[in-house]
Amino acid sequence: MPLPKRKKPVHGVYRDQTKLGNLSNIKVFGCVNDGVVWDGATDEFLDKIEVGACGWPETTFTGSRPSLIEPGRRVANLTINKSVEMGWVHSFGVREGTAVIVGTPSYGSGTVRFKSDIIIGESSNAGVWFRQGARYQCTTIDVHNNYGANADPQILDDGTSLQGSIVSIEAISGANANGQDIIRLTGENKTISSLNINGGGVAGDGLVMGGNNNKVISGDIRDCTGSNGALILAAATQWSVNASINSCTTGATLEAGAGTPVGSRIIGLFGNTTDFVDFDAMTAEERKGIVLESKTGPDKKSREYTGISANVAADATTLKTISIPIAGEFPPLPEEVTLSVSFVSGAAPDYSQLTIAGTTITSSNIDAYIKFDSVGSGVVNIIATVG
Repeated sequence: MPLPKRKKPVHGVYRDQTKLGNLSNIKVFGCVNDGVVWDGATDEFLDKIEVGACGWPETTFTGSRPSLIEPGRRVANLTINKSVEMGWVHSFGVREGTAVIVGTPSYGSGTVRFKSDIIIGESSNAGVWFRQGARYQCTTIDVHNNYGANADPQILDDGTSLQGSIVSIEAISGANANGQDIIRLTGENKTISSLNINGGGVAGDGLVMGGNNNKVISGDIRDCTGSNGALILAAATQWSVNASINSCTTGATLEAGAGTPVGSRIIGLFGNTTDFVDFDAMTAEERKGIVLESKTGPDKKSREYTGISANVAADATTLKTISIPIAGEFPPLPEEVTLSVSFVSGAAPDYSQLTIAGTTITSSNIDAYIKFDSVGSGVVNIIATVG
C-alpha cells in the first residue's frame, strides 16, 4: 500500500513486497505517525530493532491518534502485517497507540506467521497486540509500564483463532497504569509456558483468559488490586491453568460460561484478600479438571484431600451419625465424596450400611451414617475422600 503523499515523510520505515534479505540495526524515533510497518516480503529476518516515541510530539497517554496507513487502528511503533522472523525488538514511548502490532491489517488477508526471540514493549499506551491472522511463536515478551488509557491491556490476543505459543512473559504494571487488564487472552489455541505478572499494587486485573483451548503451564501472579480477579476465567469450552496467586485483592474468578478446566491447579498463596470466587458453581465433572488450594489461613483444597472422623465404637447396632471434619475450599458435592472404614483396634466389626447422611455438606464437615451388624470390641475411623 503506498504512503500518503506529503512534503515531509511522517513514517519511519515502510516495506512492501520487495525481497530484502536480512535487515539489522533499525532505529526509528519520533515519527509523527507510524514508526516501522512491515508489509512484506514474507519470511525475511529482522534483528536489533529499536523504535520509540512514534506519534510524536503528543505527550499525553490518551491512545487516540489514528494511523495514516491504516486509519481503523491507532498509531504504532512497530506493525507486522506480513510473515517475518525477528530477533531483538525494543519498542517504547508511543503515548498515543501500541508498541507492537502483529497480524493481518484491515486492508489485507491471510495468515501472518510470526517468530521472535525477544520483544520489549514499554512506556506506551498499549504493549503488544496480536490480532486476527496472527500465528505466532515467541520466546520472550517483556511488557512494563504501559498506561492503558483506553483500557488497552499490556498484552492482547484479540480473538485470534490460529495456534500461538510464548515461552516466557514478564508483565509489570507501573504507577501510571489506568486500571486496565494486564493481559487479555480472548483468542484460541494459545500456550504460555512461563507467565509472571506483577500488578505493582495499582488498580487492574492480571490475566483475563477466554477463548477455547488456551493453556498456561506455569504462572506467578502477584500484587494485582483489581476487584474482579488477578486471574479471570471467562467464556470458553475448555482451558488449562497452573498458577499461583499472591498478595492480590481477588485471586481467581470463574465467570459464567467459563467452560471446563483440564489438568489445572491454582494456588492462592499468602496475602490475598479473597482466593477464589464462584468456583463452587462447577459441576462434579468440571471439578475433576482442577485443584484449588488456599494457603490464606488454614490450608484448604477443592479436591484431592481426605477427612477422618474420631474413633467410632461398634457398641450398638442402631444407625449412628458420625461427623467427619474436612478442610474444603467450598462444600464438595455428594458425588465427589467416597467413604471408607479404617480399622483401629479390637475385633474388626462388620457393617451393613455406610452412607453420607442426607445432602447437607459444608466446607468443614461431612456427616455419615454407619450401621454395625453386631456389638463387639471393634473401633474404627470413617474416612471421607474428596476427589
